[in-house]
Amino acid sequence: MFGVDNNETKEEKTNESKVDTISEKASTLKSEQATGFCKSKAMLLNLILMTVFWTTSSLNYFIITFYLKYIPGNIYTNTSLACIAEIVAYIVIGFIMDKFGVKLSFIISYILAAVGGIFLVIFYNADGYLIGVFVLFAKFGISVAYQCCYLATP
Repeated sequence: MFGVDNNETKEEKTNESKVDTISEKASTLKSEQATGFCKSKAMLLNLILMTVFWTTSSLNYFIITFYLKYIPGNIYTNTSLACIAEIVAYIVIGFIMDKFGVKLSFIISYILAAVGGIFLVIFYNADGYLIGVFVLFAKFGISVAYQCCYLATP
């Protein structure tokens, strides 16, 4: 009886040491994986750029959506134009990314959004239809950028 207990104790100690070794290796791997992207300059640059793209596109996307009620003109017309622009952007983004690639797609989308936003600021007191067109450009551009973030993130 005592011999069996002694063998079980040795097996338990062996198993405990194996578990400790495995858990130490797992924690080492987790810490290496968490900081592994910082070792590669390309990965770190991609991380910073995608963080900036996600932040700017989501911030502008929601600001345009929330600000639609303050833009001169009919709120229903402005919202309808913004929704149409968003739907078209979601359809077109696949073709844009396939034809131009990820980098140029981001550049095109941010240029479109900037043109729409600058025209909104410059011609703030213009006719309601003209404001609708500018909202259309801004919403289309930022919707393309927002969807490009989704498609470009692995």
